[in-house]
Amino acid sequence: ENGNQWAAYRLGKEYLEGNTVNKVTIRAADWFTKSAEAGNQYAQYMLGKLYLTGQGVTHDQTQAIDWFSRSAAQ
Repeated sequence: ENGNQWAAYRLGKEYLEGNTVNKVTIRAADWFTKSAEAGNQYAQYMLGKLYLTGQGVTHDQTQAIDWFSRSAAQ
């Protein structure tokens, strides 16, 4: 919540995997988005995967390609 992109990425991973917290893909997507918008290339990749598969977000191939491209550029 304080803007740490790495903490947001880790929270996204925790919500996606559901090992230490309940698995909630929508919350994972929210945390990945915060991290990705702050420039975290790993969150950008994960967000691309979520858009590609429609998990936690609306299936959107254009958004997926955008996030994959941002990640790859780094």
